[in-house]
Amino acid sequence: MRHLLWTILLASGLVWGQAHLSENESQHRPDPTAVLPLPSAQDFSNDAKMVRDRGLPMMLAVVTRECGYCTLLKNEFIRPMIISGDYVDKVIIRTLDISRDDDVTDFNGAAISPEDFASNRGVIVTPTVLFLDDKGKELQPRMIGINTIDYYGAYLDEAIDKSRAVLRSRPGIARK
Repeated sequence: MRHLLWTILLASGLVWGQAHLSENESQHRPDPTAVLPLPSAQDFSNDAKMVRDRGLPMMLAVVTRECGYCTLLKNEFIRPMIISGDYVDKVIIRTLDISRDDDVTDFNGAAISPEDFASNRGVIVTPTVLFLDDKGKELQPRMIGINTIDYYGAYLDEAIDKSRAVLRSRPGIARK
């Protein structure tokens, strides 16, 4: 009986909370029950324009399909960041699976394999998270691997905040 009461209270609280989200919040927050594909890097030259126009750094997670820590990064950190909606105005999130076969467009507009793109930036371990400006230059030290899961989200937030500050101090970058 007690279990049923808790279930009813929890369900009614969730319904009440959803009903009271502001219209603006509900427009920016994806449905957490939907299977959310992660934003995959395709055209870095287009993303560079978005970095300049929105004044936001790009957080690029370099991953592979076979990497368990990459799966952990995507499912425990990146996907919740996207679902929360809290990062829409903080960072442009992209993933780059270097085990895929199709080319991406580099910051200079040239077609390049994901593996070569990562190699050109000295990425040798997955997952590696890069914080990039509109030219593909790193704004903060990269995060290589996952060492302390309990603090990893805080380290990501700190790197994002510092990247934003560095980027917004540059001329030609939007300051919203």
